[in-house]
Amino acid sequence: MIVVIVGADGRKWTKPQEIKARNLIYHILGSFKYSKEKIIGDVSFLPNGEVDARLELVEYDSLTIVTSRDPVGEEKYYCLDCLDYISDMRIEAHQINNSGGIIKVHSDGGISTWVEITTATLGINQKIFSPLCTDPDRLGYTLKQCKNYRGYHQWENHFKPRSIKMAEFGLLEKEPYILYNIVPAKSCRWCDGTGWDLKKRQEEGPFSFPRCKKCGGDGAYSDGTYTYNHAKKLNREVIKIVID
Repeated sequence: MIVVIVGADGRKWTKPQEIKARNLIYHILGSFKYSKEKIIGDVSFLPNGEVDARLELVEYDSLTIVTSRDPVGEEKYYCLDCLDYISDMRIEAHQINNSGGIIKVHSDGGISTWVEITTATLGINQKIFSPLCTDPDRLGYTLKQCKNYRGYHQWENHFKPRSIKMAEFGLLEKEPYILYNIVPAKSCRWCDGTGWDLKKRQEEGPFSFPRCKKCGGDGAYSDGTYTYNHAKKLNREVIKIVID
């Protein structure tokens, strides 16, 4: 069973939204691991931030969590016992006094970072797709190594190929697959979170309500939307969850 989780980076979330998103990720992964159930919709949050959702039993022999590694913010060590970031100077002391393990993640990776942390905490197998360069002249280079090649180069040679690989992962093997796109509400920069195509509406008048093509009309957009849309075109199971 392949479970892909994509979404917005850490800069897009308010603190209350982040709490809900992290609880949701734990609920998704915990449901797969402990009860072999998957969230299929009707997601809501209780006043304390806990998740209430419709679940469905799923059969699988093995479980792999797939996420991206969005290089946003600083790369930091994270202690799975303390559930917090730690400085490089405290690594040795933590390794002696804590058995839960230490991983290195990007501090503002958002959904991708929270998935990495939760997957490691639960001890589930994971596959991480980093946005490495696919340009033949710079094959395998990181974004940092391609820092002088921005804009079109980064999208066409780093992020777009990575997104396609995640959407198509396990397709040839016909592995059971589900993708969750977790997005903060009103986050679409093309429509200012309104859900409308503002440029087209301005041209056609106030009684025209054309939907924004980027977010699909719900006003919520994330860096994982391309992966979500590509997987959807392949008729794979996809679920978009918008968090207020």
